Amino acid sequence: MKDKKILILSIIGVLLLASIGIAVSYAYFNASVSGNPTTNNVVINNGVMALEYKDGDEVSLTNAVPGSSVSKTFTVKNTGNVATNYTIYFSELSNKFVDKTDLVYTLTSSDGGKNVAQTQVPSKNEAMVSNYAIEAGKTHTYTLTITFLNKDENQNDNMNVSFTTKIGINESVEYVEPVTPVSQSIAELAATDTTNFASDDPDNNIRYIGANPNNYVYFNCSDYSNQSDSTCEKWRIIGVFKNMTKEDGSKEDLVKIIRDDSLGNIA
Repeated sequence: MKDKKILILSIIGVLLLASIGIAVSYAYFNASVSGNPTTNNVVINNGVMALEYKDGDEVSLTNAVPGSSVSKTFTVKNTGNVATNYTIYFSELSNKFVDKTDLVYTLTSSDGGKNVAQTQVPSKNEAMVSNYAIEAGKTHTYTLTITFLNKDENQNDNMNVSFTTKIGINESVEYVEPVTPVSQSIAELAATDTTNFASDDPDNNIRYIGANPNNYVYFNCSDYSNQSDSTCEKWRIIGVFKNMTKEDGSKEDLVKIIRDDSLGNIA
């Protein structure tokens, strides 16, 4: 037992408890957890949650072909004295598989954790287990298995492609996809919609030129959890100004808006 090492990491931010790096290709399949590959046991503590890898911090499978799979076992423990909830999710995921139905995962637990039946690996960040309850002092053991399916068809389209992800576990409420800034959404739309948007000045600012005036956003809401015409002001989007300097000196793309109704007569 003297060779058994415990690695305790203090993680700040969004209470991230674990990251499992997983990589797969037609010719090579490898999964690993960040940490010392010589350790037999890795424990990560944060607040009232603890995550432990029972089978070491590295898993590898070489010369993977359709039909190959890799598994990772870990436990989630509530070390506090009150019940809480946690979410297990794919983070920083990049799935380059052409036929994405070839790659699937299962998540199994025999001691109270949530079981997830065979599911296609997503193409973007997505929760596997959301807002799952765990009692004080309880431990949930999980085995994650990712499989490159062996189909009765030609699968050469997935040769030499890659899949990478981190698996995050945090004490949280329901996983929420990060909100895309309005300026980014407009820029993405302007890249394909040249009828309603123009970007023809040296700074590549974006102007709304559409004939349809229905391009409003809610602003100055009295209740942002219940946005409506009665709780918010309606402002029309004029465009996006790139790389603007804010009061604190930082630079950011800013959306220009104009109020829908009149502010009244000016004395």
